[in-house]
Amino acid sequence: MMHIKPKHLEGAARLDVLQWYAVRMVAPTNGHRRSAMLGGDRRDVRTRSGHVVKRRKPGTGDRVFVPEHILKKAGFSVFLPVKKRWRKRHRFTSEQELVSFPLVADWMFVGWPEGQARWHELTSLRVISGVMGSGGKPVRVCSKVVARLMKRWGDGVLPAVRREAERVAAGDTVSVTAGPFVDFDGLVIDVEGEGARVAINLFGRETPVALLFDEMAVVNRSEGAAATGVALVGELSSGAPACLRCGCEMVAAHDEQKKHHLKCCECDARGALFSSSKERALAVWKERVRRL
Repeated sequence: MMHIKPKHLEGAARLDVLQWYAVRMVAPTNGHRRSAMLGGDRRDVRTRSGHVVKRRKPGTGDRVFVPEHILKKAGFSVFLPVKKRWRKRHRFTSEQELVSFPLVADWMFVGWPEGQARWHELTSLRVISGVMGSGGKPVRVCSKVVARLMKRWGDGVLPAVRREAERVAAGDTVSVTAGPFVDFDGLVIDVEGEGARVAINLFGRETPVALLFDEMAVVNRSEGAAATGVALVGELSSGAPACLRCGCEMVAAHDEQKKHHLKCCECDARGALFSSSKERALAVWKERVRRL
């Protein structure tokens, strides 16, 4: 009997069947810039000399780390731990934006499936200058260590893991099937790495808890509408600015005695208190960020 592999897993490499290595990136030679903007919408701009040129519209496109992007294009699985900080856009404004930086300068993790020898292909790309090793031999990094790093610092999520994560989405109601919170129901706040953050009602308040996908089961799927208790407003990319205190990219709208306010799902920082509606609370939250 022939077994057909599901389309969403075709060509996918799971985390536990990859061999991972810590590699050092080549020192930048273009003015210490390792990132670049890709994609985005273009618009016509007239220069001082009268010529019309194409320029990228502000706020469009994706910023990528060049070595990471090159290795991914070559078919490698790449994980670059990143941290986020608030920074001014430029010195002539007080407006701030959330910027990503490598957690460990010059280092990242590269992996490929078991049984393959891709060292020659890796070194031919000329984006790495060395590999962490001992006695002249590369030292393999345990997959569980990489998984924990991905969960804590991950923007680098494997395509296969990301496809598996599509089973759970923000706004879904899930039931915890393993761990200390078993049999609790909660609302998915966001999906990250090999798991998701779930808001569980503990002692009368919504508490974010990190769970793996195999520790939860979807009870009720949501088409973007919020469930009772915590109403998701949106991520940073969809219009809701990140928390000014911790940089969390998800805020929740709460209704207490017909007065609305927003609260960070990570540090519980509150804003836009006593707003007349959820939309008004979001507008006040945005205005607070613009004033900085």
